[in-house]
Amino acid sequence: MKRMPLALLLLLTAGVARAQWVPVTGRITTTTEAIAADGTVNNKWTTTSLYSRSSSGSVLIQGIGRSGKPAVATLMDYGKTGKTYTLTYSTGQVSDMHRPLDRQYAAQPPTGMSPAHRKVTLGNDKVDGVDCFMVPIYDTGVNRTRVLIGKAWLAPAYNNLIMREEVTRTQPDGSRRHIVRAFKIKDQKEPDPTLFARDRAAIKAHWKPIPPAD
Repeated sequence: MKRMPLALLLLLTAGVARAQWVPVTGRITTTTEAIAADGTVNNKWTTTSLYSRSSSGSVLIQGIGRSGKPAVATLMDYGKTGKTYTLTYSTGQVSDMHRPLDRQYAAQPPTGMSPAHRKVTLGNDKVDGVDCFMVPIYDTGVNRTRVLIGKAWLAPAYNNLIMREEVTRTQPDGSRRHIVRAFKIKDQKEPDPTLFARDRAAIKAHWKPIPPAD
């Protein structure tokens, strides 16, 4: 699995007391460019995901396949199990990501900049008409140094939902991978509960716990 960007890690660790999760559904469009060392764009492609978040904080992100239907999904299940799972619909394969979720965070979702955000904020902006603040995204470089690779736009009105993210990762050979992730809000209503119920049933049917080490 790909490493989670630091901005998203910040999002998953900051909380404000007595706040409420804003239920939201939307679409994530991710555009990736493979750029050679000389600046030539060798390849460019776009993927789409459907995003559903309940008022309990549980999130389902469904990646759309070539058929135009959901092919894979990630379930961050605050509302029930408190864990993160990935699912492949065609095979029924389920993986436990082994990241127990912070239930206190689920009960106290963020509504603005945390102290950590205030130290690094890059200013304010709007994305698709939604007020956001911007934060840098870092990766781990040589000798475990921090390397600035991009920035993210977080929306306080939607519990710091990442509305846009731009990242450029440079490979040792000088080639780069430029990724732009954009969120389009569709609705601010409770998502269809059958979405979560179906995937929880798939997890229950297919997931096999990893046996303890000898």
